[in-house]
Amino acid sequence: MHDIRNIGLAIQTYRREEGYTQEELSGLLNKDKTSFLTRIENKQKTISLLALNEIAEMLEVKLSELIEVAEEIEEAFIGE
Repeated sequence: MHDIRNIGLAIQTYRREEGYTQEELSGLLNKDKTSFLTRIENKQKTISLLALNEIAEMLEVKLSELIEVAEEIEEAFIGE
């Protein structure tokens, strides 16, 4: 079973590649606080599919690619 919280690490990876800070991406997403992204990236908060899709669009990446990267991260952590 996949741990969807790893999606936060995938978001962080793409956010950094695109050169966004948490504050900048939060602003684009109309979120007042960077704590929204911080909690997702640190696996402290789950994310809705709608919000995940919105983030993927902002990062110019397919939603399926974000999920694939999250799965790769999970596999790396559990050594599969």
